[in-house]
Amino acid sequence: MTPRNGNTPFVIRTAVWIGDAFGRWQKKRAAAKDDVFVERWKAAWNEGCEAYGAGKSSNDVPYPRSPGKDAWIAGWRWAEQRRAEKVASSPVRRESAPAEGVGRRRAGGATGQRADYSAE
Repeated sequence: MTPRNGNTPFVIRTAVWIGDAFGRWQKKRAAAKDDVFVERWKAAWNEGCEAYGAGKSSNDVPYPRSPGKDAWIAGWRWAEQRRAEKVASSPVRRESAPAEGVGRRRAGGATGQRADYSAE
């Protein structure tokens, strides 16, 4: 209990200061630990993405346990899904002539000339 005149005893002020300092230290320590976890997760996730691009299967996980294993698989699956989306959204190219009313390119665009897309 603090005295009514507003003078807080030295012991109480010291205890509050120590508690605040200890709390700040714990928060910094927890934040640093979280940062390390996130960096390791990102590294394993990126490795999974690269492994998919290199043609490895999802069973080739180099990490025996989670969270590295989960992050690697998540990256591998993301790359697989991304590839599937790109393939699904790519236009189908035909070697046959375009249908009636569809324009053909007449000028050579690589030579710096303007391309003419009028219908033939």
